[in-house]
Amino acid sequence: MVTMEAGKREAWVDIAKAIAIIAVVAGHIEVRFTDIDWLPSLTRFIYLWHVPVFFMIAGFFIRDEKMLSPGRFIANKLRSLYLPSVILYLIAVLFHNAFIDWGWYSLDVDYGGKPTHYLDAMGYAKSLALIAACGGREPVLGAMWFVFVLLFALCGMSVVTCLARRLERGRLTMERLRFTALLSMALISFIATKYFDIIIPRFSNVFTAMWLIYVGMMIKRGVKFTKGKIAAGATVVVFLACYLLDPRGFSLNVHRYDGIFSLTFVSVTALYAVCYLSRKIEATRIGNALKVVGRESFSVMALHFIGFKLCSMLVGRYMEVELSSLEARCGDSVALFLLYMAFGVGAPIVIVRAYRALLKTFHKARKNYL
Repeated sequence: MVTMEAGKREAWVDIAKAIAIIAVVAGHIEVRFTDIDWLPSLTRFIYLWHVPVFFMIAGFFIRDEKMLSPGRFIANKLRSLYLPSVILYLIAVLFHNAFIDWGWYSLDVDYGGKPTHYLDAMGYAKSLALIAACGGREPVLGAMWFVFVLLFALCGMSVVTCLARRLERGRLTMERLRFTALLSMALISFIATKYFDIIIPRFSNVFTAMWLIYVGMMIKRGVKFTKGKIAAGATVVVFLACYLLDPRGFSLNVHRYDGIFSLTFVSVTALYAVCYLSRKIEATRIGNALKVVGRESFSVMALHFIGFKLCSMLVGRYMEVELSSLEARCGDSVALFLLYMAFGVGAPIVIVRAYRALLKTFHKARKNYL
């Protein structure tokens, strides 16, 4: 999902990304462990930190010298984030009606609160226009909102950094100006949503994402994530936050959370716990497997609903369970939950690697032929 811009790739960061993307997949599985009353909702626990941690990890890789040239920086992000996302959306839109016919989409299910229907010529044209404007919406790519918000946030960070450098004077350093601007924008966006119910999709949560990316960038400069006691305390803090914060929970997709400072505190503590664990298992077999997942996090983010559907098709042959379109419903079955997890994480990696291998074979054959 996020690529290194400078310096040597740090394997533990790939593991941290893997933990975050695995949490994203788990958060999209409907599961209820009713026999363990003292546990909070798994979804609620995950939503407190999984996406914020992703945004903060994005801050690990950006450098001021890169952002001070907004033109080149934005052009690079358009190539690495916008183009792959648009291509995926184009493919999904072309198969939209087929997905309905195949039972992948249900006309009776509201995806993200919006109904799905067959597209006519005008519907296809509208969908394609929305894709170009980063407003595409296809249930099979339900988690891709994150990529566009990340794109806008990174581009916004570059613009703010460049302006802060140009406006710095004496004690008003670039860092102070940037800190003030990013925190102010995040606060204003939060207040607009919380108290005035002003939510602009793909826009309102960009300012929160910019702030989280900045926090991640600052943390990476001075924190080593090596203190076990701090990591243990951070885990307890996130666990307790499930009970102490707004019972409606956190969801950056719809820009809902308790407050910018509570969001920052919980996200930073979760980041520390995740990164500490990543460092501890870096040299293990589990760590090596997670490195692969972390490096393929974009694919897992984009395609894990396809993994869910493939799992449902398999499960439907051998088990009597309620299957509904792209949804992953497990009830209180731990085995079914783990199976959906395996498909949600593994299937996208298999699909993408098979595609790359096929593409490589095609290019090799074409080169030999010419």
